[in-house]
Amino acid sequence: MEVQLDTLINKIKEDGIKQADERANALLRESEKKAQSIVDAAKRESERIIQNAESQAKLTEKRGIEAIQQAERDLILSLKEKIVNLFDNSLQKTLSNTLKGDALKEVILQAFTSWDFGKNVNVFLSLSPDDAAKLSESLRRQIQETIKENSVEIKVDPTIQSGFRLTVGTDSSLTYDFSQKTIQESLSAFLTPSLKELLKS
Repeated sequence: MEVQLDTLINKIKEDGIKQADERANALLRESEKKAQSIVDAAKRESERIIQNAESQAKLTEKRGIEAIQQAERDLILSLKEKIVNLFDNSLQKTLSNTLKGDALKEVILQAFTSWDFGKNVNVFLSLSPDDAAKLSESLRRQIQETIKENSVEIKVDPTIQSGFRLTVGTDSSLTYDFSQKTIQESLSAFLTPSLKELLKS
């Protein structure tokens, strides 16, 4: 009986150990599965983070390049505009300095000598206030000698900075404008596009 009891106890022990081992092995497999699942999820998350970081880096680089290109375009446009403005200012100063004093007087006399105004025509010469004050009387006499059959009247025009305007006839239907402003606009209209084309190349 004692042997049977020992056998029974041993059998119970063996079954208990076997069950405990099976339970431990099941828990171990479940833990390993969970651990692998956590590792896989961590890998996927790290890959997503790396991919996102690479995308952000590429986007930042692209935006940086675009910003540099835009700044370059803006600088070129600004520089072109400054060159054109510099040209316009230089043209304005040159005309202002050229169309005054003896040079202006010479141009006006040449205009009256060259043109045939006809006979018995009133010719009006418009000058800036400053030029009219300096040239008026002596210039009027010299012009009158050139166009003896016509009358000339010198007028002050505050809109003229330098240069002159000729009006033939009392109805002002025929006007020749050699004022600084008109000459500058004409030259700028012709030269500025050429200058812009030159700056494009």
